[in-house]
Amino acid sequence: MLIQHAQNREARATHLKQNELLLSLEQPDPEVVDAEVRPDSEQQQLRDEHLRRGRARSGS
Repeated sequence: MLIQHAQNREARATHLKQNELLLSLEQPDPEVVDAEVRPDSEQQQLRDEHLRRGRARSGS
């Protein structure tokens, strides 16, 4: 169970990093670069922010 939790955290961090690359190729968000070491609550906040930014860009 502990290994699965760590794998899930790593997967979420990978997704956040991919989102950052897709949203902005000019300069990555430093908060996303080290997302895998951030607490779950901060990862969730980063995810929510990227979803909001993506929707704003797409006009949804």
